[in-house]
Amino acid sequence: MYATGIALFTSLSTLPALQWVVITAIAGVASVLGDLLESMIKRHRGIKDSSQLLPGHGGIMDRVDSITAAAPVFMLLLVLLNQQLVSPA
Repeated sequence: MYATGIALFTSLSTLPALQWVVITAIAGVASVLGDLLESMIKRHRGIKDSSQLLPGHGGIMDRVDSITAAAPVFMLLLVLLNQQLVSPA
């Protein structure tokens, strides 16, 4: 999902399809790990909801914990792999 959006709206679509799949898979794993980490922290602290803004949904952090973990990983991999294509080795 992230890879498709970036490829459509930027000129970074020069990456091979396999690299997009790898970047997206790693970002997906980071997303799940971010969600699990946030849940683990909440359980350790004995907190059911991280805020009252979205009652019953676990708060705002439950809505954005996956993206806050996945987005930096995705962009880092994207930049690193794009530099390998651009820079002469």
